[in-house]
Amino acid sequence: SFPTHIPHILLKKTCDKKYTSPGGTVTYTITYTNEGSAAATDVNIIEVLPEHCVLIGIRDKGVGIRYWYDSEWQETFSESATKIKWLIPEVAPGASGTVSFTMEVR
Repeated sequence: SFPTHIPHILLKKTCDKKYTSPGGTVTYTITYTNEGSAAATDVNIIEVLPEHCVLIGIRDKGVGIRYWYDSEWQETFSESATKIKWLIPEVAPGASGTVSFTMEVR
């Protein structure tokens, strides 16, 4: 039998500009929404950063954030990070939120 109350997280990623040149910055925003009928717990969103880009900022304070560099997940921000992971404890049914990051194109 199929469970009737399940979480369903939908992600939508947007960018603040279509084009930029080396030295320019780009900010991405990821909106997460629980379209299911039960709370989603321990939600992790992982973003792999593109080559030739350097992470310069994160604008999220309400969730846990980890940065992948030196071959492991770390809590300390680093421009050398190649991945970002947001740790969201719970997303209630119908609830949504956003996480965002800014990169400089090299």
